This record gives sequence, C-alpha cells and structure tokens, in this order.
Amino acid sequence: PLWSLGTWIGQPIEADSQQVLQTAHTLRENGIAADVIAVNGTSTFTMKDRMGFEWPAERFAQPRKMLTALHDMHLHFVAGEQPLIPTHSPAFEEMATKGWLLKNTQGKAAAVAVDKHLGGIVDFTHPEAFNFWRDRHEGLFKEGVDAFNTSVDLPDVPELRAHDGGKGITLNRRWSLLFNRTVFEATQKFHGEGIDKRALVVGKGNFFGSQCYPLQYSGETLAGWEGLTASIYAAQALGATAQPCYPAHIGRTNAHSGQDAEFYARSVAASVFFSHLG
Repeated sequence: PLWSLGTWIGQPIEADSQQVLQTAHTLRENGIAADVIAVNGTSTFTMKDRMGFEWPAERFAQPRKMLTALHDMHLHFVAGEQPLIPTHSPAFEEMATKGWLLKNTQGKAAAVAVDKHLGGIVDFTHPEAFNFWRDRHEGLFKEGVDAFNTSVDLPDVPELRAHDGGKGITLNRRWSLLFNRTVFEATQKFHGEGIDKRALVVGKGNFFGSQCYPLQYSGETLAGWEGLTASIYAAQALGATAQPCYPAHIGRTNAHSGQDAEFYARSVAASVFFSHLG
C-alpha cells in the first residue's frame, strides 16, 4: 500500500499505549514526516485464556482508543505477533487436542522455549490450523491494526515434527513460508484490493517463496557501521533473488548506540536505495 512507502518509526518491545501515543504526538508537534508506528518484537498479542488474540492489559488497556488516535494523526499501526501458545493456557490444551501444534518425536504437542517463554508452536502445515490462525486476525483489523510483523524464526529444535511429516531444515523453511502466507492472506482478505489497500507483512525473507509476500528484511541490525554494511549486503542478496521490497532498518529501538551524526546521515542516505525506510 502507498502508506507503507513513508517513514516507519519503531517502538521497543516493552512499549505501551502511552509511549506509542507520546511518540506520535512528538512527531506531529515537531513536523516530522512519518506514516507508520511499528511495535517491534513479537509480543504485542497473547493467546492465553481463549482461542483468540488478546492485547496485554498492562500495556494496552484501551487499544481501540489508541488506534483511533493514531489514525486521526494519519499514522498507521504495525503490530508484532508470534504463533507461540503458552503451555499453561487453555488454548494450548485445545489446540494440542486438535493436532494444531508442532509435535515432538513421541507424537505429542512439543513445548519449546522461545524468548524465555515455554509454549507450543502453531503447525501451519495443518490446513485447519492455518485457517484458524488466519481468521483470528479479523478482529484486530477491525480495531484498527494495519499490518503485522512476521519476522519470527522457527526455533532450531531437531525433534519438531509437522502434520505433513516435515522436519529439520525442510520444516523450518516451509513453516516460515506458511506463517507469512497465513498473515498475508488475512490482511488481503480484510483490506481487499486497490492501490492503497494491498496487503503486506514484515518478515525476514529467509525462506523459499518469500518473494510472494512483501515486505522482507534481515531483522534488527546493530546500530553501527557493521550493521549498516550487513543491511546493504542483505538488500543486495534479496534483490538478486527477485525480492521486490526491502526496508532499511536504521539503528535499534531498544538500545542507545552512541553513534555520531555521520553514521545516521550515511544511513539515511543509503536508505534512498531501499524501497522502504524504518
């Protein structure tokens, strides 16, 4: 969509609605051009007490009010998501019973540690699980979320087995493809077609077929010259594989790098050659 071609302003993983709105007001009060507020990381939503996405109340008590305020300032909101179902939640038991989670070598729903959280991973090779996860996005789109960050890697756990029999590196790549496809189809289904309604996800592009689901990028990079160099190399590699869109990620949102003005000036200059700026 056209709005995605503007500047993206990232927020740290721990950001809440107050910080998001404060950032938005600061941008507008200072006349800084920006089109997107993106909460980085993968913890914007949880699935604990019921079979649906939930906003963490301690961070986003009134999400619809926040999203309405952002849209009133002509800003779009991109949220992170992670298809990890906490083991202590009723959703885990229900999805495990249906066979919708990746399994271990014993044929039971696998419990995997991701970012210090233990949970089951949605098995997108299962058609019912694929459709279930896709359709759960509708409520969030209705609230005002514009797109989702899908830059999640499947944990490197050799014991994982999929519904279609996949395992190892084959499962890793296929799972990433299907996860991005799930969210892309959900976005496309809600927003429809049109020059400013086209669907997008924000993935890592490290899987076969990633060209079908823009945007794809290298993930967070260090706010330094080495990180900038790596981003340029990654953009060249993605371009060589017919990846149509690639965002430049300038610096990190959860750390102060201490880089000087020259670094940021060079980063912005380099971003001219990227399709998107964030």
